Amino acid sequence: MESMRGITLSEINDRKLLERIIGWEVYEKNGKLVGRLHKVFISKGTKQPLKVVIKKVKGGQIEISPERLRVDKGRVILIEEESDTFLRVVKRLEDISAELKKMKEEILKLDEQFIGGVMPWETFCEKRKMIEERRIFLKLEAYQLLEVLKYQAEQYGVALSDEDRKHLAHLLDILSADLPVIPLEKLLKIFAEAERARIPSLER
Repeated sequence: MESMRGITLSEINDRKLLERIIGWEVYEKNGKLVGRLHKVFISKGTKQPLKVVIKKVKGGQIEISPERLRVDKGRVILIEEESDTFLRVVKRLEDISAELKKMKEEILKLDEQFIGGVMPWETFCEKRKMIEERRIFLKLEAYQLLEVLKYQAEQYGVALSDEDRKHLAHLLDILSADLPVIPLEKLLKIFAEAERARIPSLER
């Protein structure tokens, strides 16, 4: 599989940059020349490419989505359907890991607000529950996506470079590690026990 470095044409939102790569040669992942970039249709609003026309070496033209072209090290690579799926899954895993990191910060902030007396207990519980439900959903999605990656590797023989392998390992570390905060259920138990201990002392 081609390296996951570089960017797809769909990620470029600069008209001048897109116009500069017109005429570049387009290759398959095995190094075979497909043709040249002939035309790029660009959105007036977002400045991103809408579709791309390639002039084939053997004559004729093909129109493809900009998501299937990857620019890396001065070359344009045509991404195969299975590789395209693989790259999309990895990108989604990156988004999930970033969101999990953000959720960790949100939970710590909530804890500080509650401990500092800024937030009432009911509001604290409600917000913590919403975050933890979202966290569980993201973890489930991540593991399902990992199954997709496994299937891709087995079905199509998708291979990874050392750099891509390290990148995936880093993502897995983030996704598999539990957030270093006390779960809501444990917090509820702690506060319930504290409340029971406090009431008898007040009655004395």
